[in-house]
Amino acid sequence: MRIRQLKVLLKGFSRYPLYFLIGGIISLFVIVLREFLERFISTASTSGYSLSVIVAYGIGNLLSFILHSNITFYTPYKQTIKQKIKQLLAFVANSVLSLILTIILSVTIRQLLFLLFPSGGWINTLAFGSAAIGTSIITYLLNKMIFRSPSP
Repeated sequence: MRIRQLKVLLKGFSRYPLYFLIGGIISLFVIVLREFLERFISTASTSGYSLSVIVAYGIGNLLSFILHSNITFYTPYKQTIKQKIKQLLAFVANSVLSLILTIILSVTIRQLLFLLFPSGGWINTLAFGSAAIGTSIITYLLNKMIFRSPSP
């Protein structure tokens, strides 16, 4: 019985490797973008750091919607405008949830790393990258529901 349950659970993650690959590429872009934003936004304070995360994450989520809706969760059926808008709004809500979780996790990780390594210049990058990867399982499951084909 447990093997059957495990198979069902794993089947639910059949597209996760593609989701993770596309998300990973987008995440690398977003990390580089956030690093670039540090040249224009002072990240010495938590609010400045959070602003850099919000801007980079927003751009990353736009790319994520475009790529995941056309590749990872692609379905060949035609959507009405109403369905597309509903899907986009659900994706935006998931992105906001993901952003909140990422900020909470990255600020927490950042503070812990500063306690351990007060002079580490890599702390912001590691904190943000770790938090973004950590939220990927939650966002995958939610996006899987958002992009599913409608029932006939």
